[in-house]
Amino acid sequence: MTAPVWTANLRQGLVQQLALLRYQARRLGWSGLAGAALALLALFFQLTVVSEAQQAAEGARSQIEALSQTHPAKPGAAPSTDQNQLETLHRFFPGSDAREAALVRIHTLAGEHGLSLESGDYREIAGDIAKKNGAGSLVKYQLSLPLSGPYPALRAWLAAVMNEMPTVALEDFSLKRDTVANPVVDARVRFTLYFEER
Repeated sequence: MTAPVWTANLRQGLVQQLALLRYQARRLGWSGLAGAALALLALFFQLTVVSEAQQAAEGARSQIEALSQTHPAKPGAAPSTDQNQLETLHRFFPGSDAREAALVRIHTLAGEHGLSLESGDYREIAGDIAKKNGAGSLVKYQLSLPLSGPYPALRAWLAAVMNEMPTVALEDFSLKRDTVANPVVDARVRFTLYFEER
């Protein structure tokens, strides 16, 4: 077979293949072509990006295994247990001897925000909330306070108490105003303070 015949056959084969592709494209329509393009794009994405990510994950896994073999756990190091976690949690709470200071601070913050704080109801709710295997127990101290002042001052006071004392929980907050024109509101706030019994 001579070169011109071979070239002519190749050209004729390519023309037939292109004609077949055009025919298939017309049969599929625009939606079919878009689907085929998306399938090709997904295949390209799988072969490039996903494969690289899988290889990187496999490399990281190998490094972790190698590090765990070269740096084994120290002998005698106690594994983290529920008991250790409970003791760590209890250390977060102030001791019951800090109760008076917390109450004074709540009253001081009310005064700093220009709120009128009348006498409130203070009582210990329960002890031994989370005593378990030698861990200390939490004591709940409930504080119910009637206050009066402008609403923005009440909000600022509440925010200051909650930000400064993360172991204080706001249990109830109710407001009452005599008239719409009156800027002073009467509020009742109930806090629960948590202390570690030491």
